[in-house]
Formats: sequence, structure tokens, C-alpha cells
Amino acid sequence: MNTKDFKALSKTQLGAMSAEQIGAIEPVDMAALNKSQIAAFNPEALASGLPLYLSNNGLTASSANFVAGLTNSQIGQFSAAAVNATMSHMTTAQIGSIRNGVISAIDNEPLQSLSGNQLNALKSLQIGQLSTDQLGSLRPGQVSKLSAAWLNKLSDVQIQSFAATSLTLMQLRGLDAAHVKALSGEQVAALGSAQLGVLAAKQIAAIDADDIDMMTADQFIALKQPQLKALTSGQIEKLDSAKTLTITARNIASLSYQQIQHFNDDVLTHLSGEQLRALTAKQIATGLDGRKIGLLSADQVANFRKTQIQALTYAEIAALSVEDLTALTNTQLTSFKVNQLANFTEEQIGWLIENKLDAGFTTEQLNKIVDIARLFASAPAVIDLGNKGKLIYPTLVDGGMLYYYWDRNGNGGWQADVGDADATSHDTLDAIFNRDINGNIRSGLETTDVYRYAIINGYKLALPTVGEAPAIIGLRPGTAVSGIDINATYNDYLALWDANNGSANSTNIQGAPANWPRYGHFWTATPSSGFSHAFVVMGDGNVVSGSEYGEGALRFVALQVIKAPHS
Repeated sequence: MNTKDFKALSKTQLGAMSAEQIGAIEPVDMAALNKSQIAAFNPEALASGLPLYLSNNGLTASSANFVAGLTNSQIGQFSAAAVNATMSHMTTAQIGSIRNGVISAIDNEPLQSLSGNQLNALKSLQIGQLSTDQLGSLRPGQVSKLSAAWLNKLSDVQIQSFAATSLTLMQLRGLDAAHVKALSGEQVAALGSAQLGVLAAKQIAAIDADDIDMMTADQFIALKQPQLKALTSGQIEKLDSAKTLTITARNIASLSYQQIQHFNDDVLTHLSGEQLRALTAKQIATGLDGRKIGLLSADQVANFRKTQIQALTYAEIAALSVEDLTALTNTQLTSFKVNQLANFTEEQIGWLIENKLDAGFTTEQLNKIVDIARLFASAPAVIDLGNKGKLIYPTLVDGGMLYYYWDRNGNGGWQADVGDADATSHDTLDAIFNRDINGNIRSGLETTDVYRYAIINGYKLALPTVGEAPAIIGLRPGTAVSGIDINATYNDYLALWDANNGSANSTNIQGAPANWPRYGHFWTATPSSGFSHAFVVMGDGNVVSGSEYGEGALRFVALQVIKAPHS
């Protein structure tokens, strides 16, 4: 049959051809067929016959004219070999008809020949079948033509196939948070300043914390204020000092106090003077704490402004070393409020007395300094209770009431909020504190708000009450009282907590005295339900009924010194 006769074949005749017959067609005859004739081939026969035709004639690809005549039904039957030979000439509609199961077997070379429109024509299920090798083989120019919607259909592993430099600003702007999170650390580390700059706040927050760690300072400096404010606590914790030092004073002041809370120690100790001066009062008081203030160098502390100094909490003030105070100017020293001076440690007050009484303090400030010095003179830093341990970390509150942390094992400190060797059962306390203030022994077996006194090694001591009558279970609100000021609302444990929690009239506030367990649970003498005793949590001012845990539970203890020997 010559070409003329072959061209005259009807659609019915062409549709009846077998795979072998299609494979035997000569290229010149195949080129003579029009679109409607090509469309007449039986889909199953063509799917098997086309690879034979190409092989028999030493061809690797079909002509554009031939591909233009293919129907979606025919393409839907194609094997990977047939797709390889025709894909480069397919329309977007034809590409969408390729079977999902064939996609992963397509060679890289045909994929590399596709235009952006052709690639974007792949459907979700087809995209899901692409291997990382196939995706990785795409040319940068092809990747740049992919729509963000197309990229958002990729799996986490698939999106990691692309070089970050090939992603356009429009693509990055359109990535959903899940796909931003899926970017590998290497991809994030390779993003340029312009690429980082287009990411929205929610996209920045989606970046894996470990990937933030892989960014360089030169990249991090590109982040704008809204992006910095979007950083999560996990991301903040991964920042190093080099990255953090790129944050401008204006931007660091815009961060939330929760973000400041998650600065790691290395970052804190490398903050610049400009950055420290930019911190807000809220960031100072709530974003930092006593431990973190204690990490700052004297040179860093010297940068604090008046409003920042006045924002320092009592725990933060107690953390200032004499070296820190020495670095402050007279103007800075005289910025401390009277109630802050009332919370200076014995060492701090002693240094002021010896070196800075002429700094320019007001009469009220000077009187407070002198009063505190006198109280410390009557309160030794450590009281030895013999075989009962030691009293350490003296705290003066509520008009000069003197309380100590009970170091039961006498090692000079505490190790943990729970399970510490200083922790004691209430059964033990019941056996020791069995007298009233006049020395009368109780008739019952338990401590009460009246029977809570004992003499140990010559010292008359009291196990503190909850500090509110009647005792109310639950979180208690703070008051404006601080330091040694008289507390008209609370006494004993709650007065201790209230004197150290700032001046906010709110609940759930940290109020542990300096050097005491920050979240310690402290036994009280006050009975609660079920023949048990209440305990107070210094971390938040919570009064808890001991009935939930029993009298054998181990908790910390504070003691009030009522009278010293021979006094």
C-alpha cells in the first residue's frame, strides 16, 4: 500500500488496526494522516503499537502533527514509553489525561522539555506521583514558572527537591504555611534577602525552629519588624547572638515580652547597649527575671534607663551584684523607687551605706536605706539550728517581720522545687511546732494558727500560717504592698508572696523571695479540709488544700524568727 492509498484509509479501517499493524506503519505514511484519522486509532492498540512504530523506525519522539491528533482517551492508555515520545508536544488538556500511575516512570528528559504552562497543567494526583529525582531534574527556568498553587500540592519531601534559589518571589509569597514549614534547612539557609522579605508573618512563624538556626546573620538582618514579631518561642530559642545583634533597637522594642523570655543565655549576655536601652518596661519586668538579670554584665546593666530601672522586679533587683551597682551612675542609682530600695539585699544596702549616701537620694529614699540597714543588722544571714539544719535567705516583710527559708539538711541552699532534701512532711512539723506563742502545749496532734511555735537551739520560731483568715483555697490576688511595707490584707506566707510579686492587683504572679525556690510548695500551720493542712505555692500565690496529697507529702518550709536567744 502506497502513501496515497494509506492516506485514503477510513476512520473505521484505522480503528480496526492492531498494535502490530500500527507498529509496521512507515513514517512517511504516518505523516500523511490528518488529525481525525489519528484520533480514529483504537486507544489500546495505539498504546501498544506506538512504541513498536518508534522502535521499528529508529525514532525517539513523535511529530508535533501526530501528537496534535491524539485524543485524551488515547493518551489515557499510554505507557511511560509512549508518554516519553509525545509529552513535549502535548497540549495542557492532553497532559491532564496522562494516567497517574505512569507519571513516576516518565524519563527526566521529556519533563525537562515541558514549558511552564505544560507543567502547571498536571493535576493534583499527577503531581503527587512525581519523584524527587524527576522534580530535581527540572531546570531553574521551569521551576520559576510553576504556580504557587502547584507547589502547594507537593508533599514535604517533594518540595525539598527544588533549589531555593530557583523559587521566585511570587512563588514564595504564595506558599502556604505547611509548605514553608516543609522547606529543608538547606533551602531556608539558601534563601536570599529579597526572598525572605516577601514572606508573610504567618509564613515566618511556620519555618522550623531548627531551620532558623541554619540561617546566617546576613539573612536574618533582612527580616522586617512584622516578621520578627511573628517569631515563635521555639524559633527565638534557636537564635544565636550574631543573629540577634542584627535586630535594631526599634525592632527589639517591638517584640513581645514572651519572645524576650525565650532569649537564650548566650543571646542575653551579648545584647548591645543600644538594644538594652530599647527594652520596654514590660520586657524588663516580665520578659526577664532575676536569673537572667544576674547573667548580664556590669557594662550591660550600666545601659539601663530610669524607666527601666524602675521596672525591675524585686527578684531582678536582688540579682544585681555590687559590681552592677558600681557601674551605675548616681542618676541611675537614685532612680530606684523607695519600695525597690526596700527589697535590696543586705550586701546591696551595705554597699550603698558605705559608698553612695551622697549620690543624691531623696530624704525618703535615704530613710528607707537606713531603716533596711538597721533591720539587716538584727537579721543574721544564717541561723544555725544545730541538728535541725539552718535558716538561710532572710526576708523582711510586713513592717519588719523576719522570715527564713529552712535549710533542713544544712547544705546552704536547695536543689529542686520537688524532692529536695530540705522538703519535710507535715507529720514531722506537727511533732515540732506544738506550742502557742506563750509556750503552752496543745492538747491535739496537729498544728493550727494558734499552736505553731517551737524553740530550736534557743530561737523561738513559728511555722507561718496561710496569712488570711479564714484561709481561702485557690489563687489569691496581689496588692500594691511591697518590701517591708505593712500589709493590711495578708500576713505570714501570703504577705511573703505579696511583698515579692510587684504591685499588680492580679492573680497567678511569681512572688518567691530572692534565692527561695521559685515555684516551691510551702507547708503552713493552717488546717484545711480532711484533717490536713494547706500549703502555699510561691510561684503563683495559690493556696492549696493538703487533703489532696496527705500529711506525708514532702514540701518546703519557711520559719518566722520570733525571738533570738538572750534577746
